[in-house]
Amino acid sequence: MSIRVKSEEQRRRRQGELRIRRILVALDASDHSLAAMEAAVALASRLGAELVGLFVEDTTLLSMAELPITREVGAFSAVAREFDRGDVERELRAQAALAERALLSTAERARVTCSFMVRRGTVTTEVLQAAADVDLVTIGRLGWTHAGWRAVGSTAEAVLSQTRCPVLVLHREAYLALPVVTIYDGTAAGRSAVRVAGSLSRALDGFVSVLVLDDGSGAVDGMAKEAAAILAEVRVPGRYRRLAGTEPRQIVNAVHADDGCGLLVLPSGSEWLTDDVLRRVTRDLAAPLLLVRTIGEEDPDSEVQPDSEVQPGVELSADTP
Repeated sequence: MSIRVKSEEQRRRRQGELRIRRILVALDASDHSLAAMEAAVALASRLGAELVGLFVEDTTLLSMAELPITREVGAFSAVAREFDRGDVERELRAQAALAERALLSTAERARVTCSFMVRRGTVTTEVLQAAADVDLVTIGRLGWTHAGWRAVGSTAEAVLSQTRCPVLVLHREAYLALPVVTIYDGTAAGRSAVRVAGSLSRALDGFVSVLVLDDGSGAVDGMAKEAAAILAEVRVPGRYRRLAGTEPRQIVNAVHADDGCGLLVLPSGSEWLTDDVLRRVTRDLAAPLLLVRTIGEEDPDSEVQPDSEVQPGVELSADTP
């Protein structure tokens, strides 16, 4: 039996299937964090995964509280008052207790196994360390210390750029839904993104909307068939549209066109997905975003061979501007 299990795991890795056993959700007192928690619980329920909640007692705040010039300014009253390290520690403990209660109650309703831990340190460092032991990280786009919503928090940016596992980023107005949308560019990273999008769509009982990047070389029709062959491997239907360019506004407009978007899966490592493009798409996107690293054991230079018997009717819709 152990040999069969090992072979099955190797098959999954070769085909780049998404296998999630543990999901980390970074929690604080923000609405963005609560949205991330709801999505993490929903995914864990669908995938049969364990959920790990993390709250970080930020040592940066604790150090600032020891400075004699530090003042707290009310967000609504604009009144400044003195506060010390003890005040901050009490506030952090209260926030941790609130986050733990919210996670445990939400997970219990969904019948999801979960745990909760509190660590002390810098938020980014602690989240990155915890991410090394999980298969997926879920994080809010902003932290509770940030004002406004049209920005990406420093912790979210660091997690997006430095973790090796997939990262799901949400904001307070976004919830995990269908359809799943991804961008296929013919690269190994693009193939991983399509496979992950297919695995998630299968778990959510939906289809994948594939934006096929048209670089003007005439290869876009063949790339659409490649994407269809990948989705056939994971037994998920797809719909296909041309993507005319990779400017952030083009991507966001294309993602929300036609069937809309409940989750955008992007391929980390693709040349066109620079840090700046990722930051701006994450900022402007109304839907959750999942960033996927190249997974599986495939040769990065290998090509998918479309199977016309499996996907005979692949058609690209009109160009998406």
